[in-house]
Amino acid sequence: MFSCVLFLFSCEEEPVEMLPTEIPPGDKKILIEDFTGVSCPNCPEGARLIENLKATFPDRIVSLAVYTDGFDDREPESLYDFKIEEGQMMQDYIGTLIGKPSAGINRIFNPVDMNRFFLIPSTWTTPVQNGLNANSEVNLTLVANYDSDSRIVTGGISVIPVVDIDIQVSYTIVIAESHIIDPQIDGQEVIYDYEHNHVLRDVITAPAGEVLSSSLTRGEIVNQPYSYQLPEEDGWWVAENCEIIAFVHLSQGSERRVLQVEKMDLIN
Repeated sequence: MFSCVLFLFSCEEEPVEMLPTEIPPGDKKILIEDFTGVSCPNCPEGARLIENLKATFPDRIVSLAVYTDGFDDREPESLYDFKIEEGQMMQDYIGTLIGKPSAGINRIFNPVDMNRFFLIPSTWTTPVQNGLNANSEVNLTLVANYDSDSRIVTGGISVIPVVDIDIQVSYTIVIAESHIIDPQIDGQEVIYDYEHNHVLRDVITAPAGEVLSSSLTRGEIVNQPYSYQLPEEDGWWVAENCEIIAFVHLSQGSERRVLQVEKMDLIN
């Protein structure tokens, strides 16, 4: 909502003081990057906690399951390998992982473990709640248009800062897929028909993101387009199960904090 001034003209015009532009912040959303593995016995507990948090805070949490080195031994019955090089690069960009399940929560710093990962699922709720109570520093809009004939998705992001940001800001866009049935160790047993959701399938930008700007001024509008062609469906890469996730984050020096995140199903 923008403030407006009505100008009234007489014979002699007098300078009119412009009111400051007001940009109301949108709802703050939280990105949870769940670094997981198919042979990690405690990782399904983390996935269930994330789903509970989503149910508690509807439309405020976006999750991404990132399968990386460690606890990655597949079962003989496994059909899919969820690990991709870009996922490992994303993990390495955030910091040093010391165990699984580990969650990056808006990539904020964890003073207990002295890194940007939260190792124990029982410690994830508090930083999520604290993040949701904060005001959003940028408003982010995501557009995704999918053509089923070419399997190409095109769209873009639009970023409007609510406050001045005086350091480098980047954006990352990924594609994730849900409802993938494949074995997973859960506690002491193997669940052969386990449903893997929000699995990172590919990174559309560079894994560390693309630079949006060296700084952002409140109220300026920054747009970035993107396009991506889905591989042919082969048991997975089911377009109906895919979603685009975009997030804006600090990227200068050691800064990694996520400012805002949005997601959009490929097919609504």
